[in-house]
Amino acid sequence: MKNFKNPLALLLVFTILFVSCDNKKQKELARQKNYEIGILQSKLMDYQSYRNLLDSELINQQAKLTDHSRSKFQLESKLADYENRVMAYLMDHKMAVACIVGGLGGATVSFDTTSELSREVKDVAGAVTAISAIYAILNYSEVSEVADVLVQADSHVKNIKKEIGKVNALIKNTKYALGDKERKLIALKKNMVATRTRIEQLNI
Repeated sequence: MKNFKNPLALLLVFTILFVSCDNKKQKELARQKNYEIGILQSKLMDYQSYRNLLDSELINQQAKLTDHSRSKFQLESKLADYENRVMAYLMDHKMAVACIVGGLGGATVSFDTTSELSREVKDVAGAVTAISAIYAILNYSEVSEVADVLVQADSHVKNIKKEIGKVNALIKNTKYALGDKERKLIALKKNMVATRTRIEQLNI
């Protein structure tokens, strides 16, 4: 009891108690800090795994977009080449085309105004200034053949345009998926930077 009446002894006791409490507090803070760092590092690993997945999906989507764009280009080139060949054929049979447009080919030969090639057909027919019913009569087989070619060409052009429409839809969907992945990747990178920054702060 005498020691406790000594001011120096009391000061020493309080100092020891304070240091002991402070050490415990520091250890608890260090434990909490290490625990938080562990959680953040685990989260960072999850982010990295997800980033690897997104990177892989982005590569796949970009490859798909390239393939679809190539298919569209090939189809459009095929369509342009086919239409050029049909146009050349029609120019070789201008009188027959004019007869068909003018309704001079008979009941079995008629011009379909909804045809995919209606504009081209009218352009060719417009180049002929004089159309004779006699020509249609004397050259009925040619007029009939040209009419058949027009029907087949119209069907073929419609099929190619339908394929182009399908590819356009694929391109649109792929671009949307690509944009979605890119947006997710940007958000993920921000989270990764924020997590790394927090870990660095805790390690100070």
